[in-house]
Formats: sequence, structure tokens, C-alpha cells
Amino acid sequence: MLLLMMAKEILIHKHTLILDAARSIILKFALNFNGSDRKMEAHARRVTALQAIITLSLALIFYMAGGPSAAEAALYGGAVALANNLSHVRRATQAEKAVLAAPARAFALIYGGAIGRTILTLGLFALAFGFFRLHAAPALFVFAAAQLAYGWAMRASYKDLL
Repeated sequence: MLLLMMAKEILIHKHTLILDAARSIILKFALNFNGSDRKMEAHARRVTALQAIITLSLALIFYMAGGPSAAEAALYGGAVALANNLSHVRRATQAEKAVLAAPARAFALIYGGAIGRTILTLGLFALAFGFFRLHAAPALFVFAAAQLAYGWAMRASYKDLL
């Protein structure tokens, strides 16, 4: 569903408003996040903020090195990582609610979310390279850096979630 929403937004707005489309989808997901657990909510916000800072910093570097088209690709790669992260937060929240009532459903939500995030990522990059003709190197580099930041933040704060 997220892929369809993002594709609809991007097709309407084309190249000049890619960031607005990504921002609106991220806001839609953020508004659906209810924050039932304060520690999980704080952690999700910290990871999202770290990914956004890394994305903007690297986009600025790519802008200075390669111009606006490289920066646009870098921002797109970061937006894919942010969408991936917010999708994970949403599924984790749903699984947390379901774990006591139906552990098998929680298990299915976690694995289904992983498969969905993989499909989301591949679909958004296919759209980026096939339809928008964005540069691959900046998009993939910033995506990888933002995903590494996600892993780093998880490792640095896993004790906070216990």
C-alpha cells in the first residue's frame, strides 16, 4: 500500500517535487504511529532523526560535488531508507500489540514486514532508476549510509528497549 501511495504521489509531482511526495508519505506514517511504548517511540524518533541528518548532510556533499541531479538522487535514497524505517516501526508496533494475544500473528507481522520492506525498497529504486532516471551511485550510497545509521542506532541503544 505504501508503494502505491508513493508511486501515486511521485507520478503526480514528477522530479521537482520528489521530496514533497516523500515527506507527505512519511508524515502519513508518522501520524499513524501511536507510540504505545514510550521507549520504542523515543528510539524510533532518534533513529529517524539520525537518518534524516545523515541524508541531508550527504545530499549537501553530493550537491557540492555533483550538482543538483546528484543531490536529488541522494535525497531520494535517503527518503527510501526513511520510508523503510517508518514501515518497520509501524509493523513492530503492531506486532508488540499482538504478541500476547496471538504470538503467531506477531511472528507473521514481523516476517511479513521484512518481506514488505524488501519489496518496497526494490520497487522504489526501480522507480528511481527506471522512471526518474536518477543517478544510481548517490542514491544507493545514501541509502546504505542511512541503513547503517539505523543499525548503529539499534546497537547503541538496544538496552533502552529492555
